[in-house]
Amino acid sequence: MNTCKWNTILPLVAVIAAASAHPAMADALPDGVVALWRGEGNAQDSIGQNHGSLVGGTSFTNGIEDQCFAFNGTSGYVELTNAGDLDFGTSNFTVCAWAFFASAGGGLSSDQTLFQKVLGSYPNDRGYFLEYVSGEPQPVLRFMVRDTTSNANDFMLPAPLRVDQWFHIAGVRSGNVNRIYLNGALLGEQQAGSNIDVGSGGTARIGGLLSLTGDARFFRGRLDEVSLYDRALSADQIYRLGTMKPTLSVQAVSDQIEISWTSQSNRSYEIRYSGTLHTNAWTPLGGPILATGAVSVAYDSFPGANTQRFYQVVSPVP
Repeated sequence: MNTCKWNTILPLVAVIAAASAHPAMADALPDGVVALWRGEGNAQDSIGQNHGSLVGGTSFTNGIEDQCFAFNGTSGYVELTNAGDLDFGTSNFTVCAWAFFASAGGGLSSDQTLFQKVLGSYPNDRGYFLEYVSGEPQPVLRFMVRDTTSNANDFMLPAPLRVDQWFHIAGVRSGNVNRIYLNGALLGEQQAGSNIDVGSGGTARIGGLLSLTGDARFFRGRLDEVSLYDRALSADQIYRLGTMKPTLSVQAVSDQIEISWTSQSNRSYEIRYSGTLHTNAWTPLGGPILATGAVSVAYDSFPGANTQRFYQVVSPVP
């Protein structure tokens, strides 16, 4: 069965330490992730060495999970180091991000880039980008993969975007097919070009575009959990990334460990635990729990002294 997995980590060094332990979020990401920028008060790549630096009007604020990048829409972006993980050549890849288009400052009135990687200059530039396109009768998302103006897959299609709301946006290159997903659902796909080589090296950015005329298409709002994969993620994997993550809390209550999480009514969840993160073997904590409200709760007994336990909430894909 395909599952959604969200983890919360609670190290219990000893029973006495459990009451003051603080859980930290850790996602179960699909295989193939090569870069992940969480925006947790810094621009570090949590997976690789593609660390970034803030430029212009860029800061941090509350995100879809903890903190995220905040952009002013006029000068801010994150300049990234390309350690080679962003060079996909002719291979498949996926780029994803949670995006919050802010109404303040103009909302969706201008083009806005979520992610760009480019080598060279127009018309012979190579690279790829995922962005929002303005000036159309309705909002449009664009996913471009190119090696020259004559060999490119420039895919644009309408998307039901709105301001002041979080959306998960993903672009997938699979062979000569580009796909765009919104909130885990496929919006459409386009076949174009042949053996498009996005090149090696160059410049990469979050929240802005390097064009022939300079900096442009500044993002206005928030971007969180920006990630790249060195393969074409499946529809199920995109769905799992693009559905809202439940917020988990783990605390000591009396003589038990209480695990609570935000849930959707009439959806089943399962709590699992493990003594280490270096394994795929998770043990169910009881049977499935059918959610009846916005918050669900499960309990576990304290593990023995000088032990640790990690918790994971799992929900089947509808």
